[in-house]
Formats: sequence, structure tokens, C-alpha cells
Amino acid sequence: MSSAHLVRRIVTGMLAATLALLVSFSLGACQQNDEKVIREGATQVLEAFKNPTKENLSPYLGDMDDETSQMLDSYGIDIYEFLGHAFKHFDYSIGEIKVNGDKATVDITAKNANLDSAIEVASQKFEEEVTQDEIISLYSDGGEKAVMQKFFTYAYQALDDSTDIKESSATLDFTKTDGEWEVDDSSMEDFLSTVYGGADFSGME
Repeated sequence: MSSAHLVRRIVTGMLAATLALLVSFSLGACQQNDEKVIREGATQVLEAFKNPTKENLSPYLGDMDDETSQMLDSYGIDIYEFLGHAFKHFDYSIGEIKVNGDKATVDITAKNANLDSAIEVASQKFEEEVTQDEIISLYSDGGEKAVMQKFFTYAYQALDDSTDIKESSATLDFTKTDGEWEVDDSSMEDFLSTVYGGADFSGME
């Protein structure tokens, strides 16, 4: 698996795991109307992305799935460090919210550095600047983990320096079950793409 493909796989796994925790907004016994609850819940989540510190993100990442957690650990990747770079340029707005019985939709517009182009830039610089002898030395000392950590220094720099800031929109579809609004899986991929600057995750493992 190439470095670029692995980075994209890791990104998809991390955010998918995060979204599984973010997309359920419990109504409980509150007196607010559904639209207000959904807007406040979506705002809380998106504000954490906009200010991606460990303090803001950790409440949503405690139950990451085992496969993703093991993959990150095996490559020595700090999820908070990654998200700090990935969302450095992130901003958003929440548009119209429509509620119809136990169904709802939320229009979200976001802008961010395009992940695809940042990985491409990082891959090109990695290939140009890191010699085969250096890669062999890294692998000899620390295995694939050391090589991947080297690649991530380029990926982080490319994300930080990116001028390819894309704005895109997505509609999240919600269904209310047992007093909780839960996002429908069918709208996940568009949302993932939107928050990562229009990145294409279609066909990703």
C-alpha cells in the first residue's frame, strides 16, 4: 500500500469513527424544539473541528473503534496532532434545518484545505527530498512506522501551507429514534468530503 493511500485510509477511518459519536443528539427531557436541538448539537460538533485542540476533540474520540486505534498506534500517529493540521483552515456555516416528523435535514457549508491535493503535494516532496538510502535507514531503524512518521511530517506541512482551500456543501439526513436524532449513514460520505475540503473518498477501503 502506498504512503498516500495509507494516509487517506487512516483519515477516513479516524473521521468515520469520530462521526459515529458525533451524530447522535439526545433530546432527553429537554423543552427545546427539535430544530433548535439539532442546530445546537451540530454547532457543538463543528466548533470542535474549527478549534481542533485535544481538549475540544477528546470528548468525541474516546470510543474509537479497535481497528482504527490499532492502525494509528502501529504507525505512531497522534490523532489529535493529525486533526490539528487537517482542520487548521476549517470554517463552516449551518444553513436551513427542516424537520418533518421523525425525519430532518441539515444543510452545512464548509471550507477547508483539500486533503487530496495536500497528500499529493506531500507525496511529491517526499519522493523528491527523501532518498532511497534515507528510507532504507529509516526502515532499518524503525520499520514501516518510522517511514510513515517521516511521510506525515510532509503531510502536516502540506496541510498547514495549503492554499487550495475549497468550499463545498452537504446535507445531513437525520432520523429520530427513541428520542435521539441520528444521522443516516447514506449522507456520511458527502459530509466527510465537505469537511475535508471536497476530498474524494469514493472507493476508499
